[in-house]
Order: sequence, then structure tokens, then C-alpha cells
Amino acid sequence: RFLGGSGSALAAAGSAAYLTDMTEKRHLRPFRGTIVGAQGGLVSVAYVVGPAVGGILTELYGAQAAYGIVAGLIAACGGAYATLPEQVVRSGGILRQAREINAVQLLRMAAADWRMLLRDPSQKALFAANVALYLNYAATVVVLPMQAFHVFGTSAGGIGALYSAGAIIGILLAPIAGAMSDRYGRVALV
Repeated sequence: RFLGGSGSALAAAGSAAYLTDMTEKRHLRPFRGTIVGAQGGLVSVAYVVGPAVGGILTELYGAQAAYGIVAGLIAACGGAYATLPEQVVRSGGILRQAREINAVQLLRMAAADWRMLLRDPSQKALFAANVALYLNYAATVVVLPMQAFHVFGTSAGGIGALYSAGAIIGILLAPIAGAMSDRYGRVALV
């Protein structure tokens, strides 16, 4: 769980920053919301296919086989991400900087950054909205399968299908929401 959570945190932060850097290009700025919405739609595709396939693989071959396949896909994604060109030139490489900063300094710098960010009311509001959103996701991941199994006797494949059905809405609405944010502004949608 620690490695999965760490990898997820790094991938999410890096992916969001990369997308931001990429959409900073002058010709893409007017379409930033649409691009982010389209990316959200693609993520929703993964949430449609993943649970359905994962449920079926678990039923056929067991959870270990399903997790083994997921581990292989994560490794393939890591390799693909490593080939992306850097969008913004930064001073020095991350490995050189990591050697110069110890863990205590890194934590102090991170804490100082958090304090600075949380002084901004907009950042506080966005932070609170994201916490609420991800608490909702976490509760759904825990409660839905238990409820579906205990109340309806749903199998792993059936639970995967339930998650897939819910994600289809994201596929349809994420690009529309992105285009709406380009037209009406980001705050109106949050």
C-alpha cells in the first residue's frame, strides 16, 4: 500500500503539472479546460475498463493474477512517462538536487510551501473541495462493494460492472465540463 500510494502521489502530481505546463503554450491556453476535460474523460475510460476487466480477471484467475497484471501495466506506464519531453527547463536535475537536500530539509521546505499556499483563500477553498471530492471517492470504493455484496450478493465481476457504469458518466461529462470551464470560467464549475 505504501509503494502504491507513493507512486500514485508522484504520478498524480507529475501528470497534473505536466498537463499545466503543456497547456501554457499560447495556442493551447484558450482550450485549457477542454484539454483537461478530455484528459478527465480518458481517465474515466480507465475507470470503465479497469473495474470490469479486473472483476472478470479476479473471478477467473484470482486477485493475485489481477494485481500482477496491474503491476505490469503500471511498469509500462512508468516507462512511457519516462520518454515524455520536458516542457519547462529547470535548473539542475532532480537527482543532483536530491543529493544536496536531506530529508529533514525537504520536509521543512514542503511545510513552508504548504503554509504559504494555505494563506491564500482560493487555495484553501480548492484544497477543501479536493478533500471532499477524494473522501467521496474513497467512501465509494469502500462502501459500494461491501453493500453490493452483502445486500445483493454481487460477484467481483458485477461490482466491476457497477463501477464501470458510474464511470461512463465521467466519460460523457468531463469534456463538456472542460469546455464549459473555458467558456464560463473555472470558479463557476468548482
